[in-house]
Amino acid sequence: GKSETLKNRLLAKLADADKSESFFKAAKEFSLIESISPNYIYKPFFTPNDPLYSKQWNFEKIKIPQAWDQDAVEPLYGGDTSVIVAIIDTGVAYETYSTFVQAPDLAGTTFVAGYDFVENDEHPNDTVGHGTHIAGTIAQTTNNGAGSTGIAFNAKIMPLRVCSDICLSSAIAQAVLFAKNNGAKVINMSLGGDGDDPVLHSAIQEARNAGIVITAGTGNGGDDGIGDPGISYPAAYDETIAVGAIRYDNARSQYSNYGTGLDITAPGGDSSVDQNGDGSPDGILQQTFPGSCYVGGATSTTTFDYLFCQGTSMAAPHISGVAALLLSAGYSGADIPKIIENSAADLGASGYDTEYGYGLVDAAKAIQTVISGTLTINRQTFDPNSQIVDLVITASGARGSAEMSFSNNNADWSPWEIFAASKNWNASDPAFGGSESSGGKLIYARIRDSAGRVSMSMSASTSIDAVAPIITLNGQNPARVILGSVYADAGASALDNVDGDISANIAISNAVNTAMRGSYEVKYSIVDSSGNTAEGTRTVYVAEPIIATGPKKGGPQVRVF
Repeated sequence: GKSETLKNRLLAKLADADKSESFFKAAKEFSLIESISPNYIYKPFFTPNDPLYSKQWNFEKIKIPQAWDQDAVEPLYGGDTSVIVAIIDTGVAYETYSTFVQAPDLAGTTFVAGYDFVENDEHPNDTVGHGTHIAGTIAQTTNNGAGSTGIAFNAKIMPLRVCSDICLSSAIAQAVLFAKNNGAKVINMSLGGDGDDPVLHSAIQEARNAGIVITAGTGNGGDDGIGDPGISYPAAYDETIAVGAIRYDNARSQYSNYGTGLDITAPGGDSSVDQNGDGSPDGILQQTFPGSCYVGGATSTTTFDYLFCQGTSMAAPHISGVAALLLSAGYSGADIPKIIENSAADLGASGYDTEYGYGLVDAAKAIQTVISGTLTINRQTFDPNSQIVDLVITASGARGSAEMSFSNNNADWSPWEIFAASKNWNASDPAFGGSESSGGKLIYARIRDSAGRVSMSMSASTSIDAVAPIITLNGQNPARVILGSVYADAGASALDNVDGDISANIAISNAVNTAMRGSYEVKYSIVDSSGNTAEGTRTVYVAEPIIATGPKKGGPQVRVF
């Protein structure tokens, strides 16, 4: 039988989830219901079983485990298979082909077709080991009981080889466009130099305009291993997320370039220390060719080892991996750079600084980003006489598509409609809490995304004055004036519901010609600050004096004015 805790409990399922709030409110007011609460969804926390995961301090540093636990998209925890991350680098040990051997801990990682822009063939295999290490941080095969883990291990990798001993900007530009044209949603470039190549920049702009998230390391300084106060290209381009490196204690790694244009920092490691006391160097651990992280380079391209490497090259794929998780959660590529910046843990001087950018990436906080937006009045088209207002709306942090709704009182809302950047809205519509009156108006908006999350209400204020001023004529109307005399107009006064007494602004037209008999119209016009107009008219008669005669047999004659 049921325990006392569950006794008299009833599980109810609502047919319309949108009405849950009103249902709970009504149920709480029902006297026979003692308590009511949602049936919350829980799931187990995820800890990968890869034996070297405990050595990957960098993942805990940027809260990857907490981000995994918020990933409810199938397959769980490691992002979505629809997300393709292009790695523009030395290639990746992704296949066993000819003399090349696939890295064992990439055997469960999904790859899509890439290209070798050095050899001009369709087999972008790694000959250096650098790109293979980068691929591991992003999407190493995870929870397979072997080796290390990756951040977005369900994502697909597109290997693009542009480097041998050197990396040519022309090849990088081709690779960027290849990635853009073949479905990549993230591009990682752990490479750079001093040259500003307009062809490469144009390719990056084209990719970014397509909504692709582009990350690049800021560079590792000069031959002295000391970071320079300048960002390498392509990280220096505004369209990329420029990634600097920190070590275990959150200090900037001494090799990491810094300066204006630095956006964010991520673990790049410091293999010369063991600050966390785990008995291993504090580099970034992934599988690659033996010796590939050290002077002299790889000693073999057919065998593999787990190496602790360091550099901004190692920092950049952390951001690419987090971007892949955010895309999997439904956030748009257009929003992700700002989401990463706004959710970062501040380091160094308060706020943005040129040593740490916006701070250390925080994957858990980033994936919790709420939907928000802004609402403003388009002043270029604003007509203060009209109840119809042109609204300008922005939305950010939406998971999937967005909808919008409006109100004139923050209570009566219009039906949800597909999000658009502008809206013609009746600020006085009584159906949504408005009133047909002049004066101050508050207009409200909300945004809803595909995940059902609704933003806080946004508001914009305006003043609508659709009431014309009132003109009052002083003196008589009509008025009479004697032919040949001087006409002195009595004037008029004007009062406005917003501007008050605006009599001084009255314009008078049409002079009275007292030298000629007839009728004349004197017009008075006024315009208030909102453009409302009013007019008044006085009729003035110019006539000869009326002569009244006395008695027929003598008596005075009388001139009547």
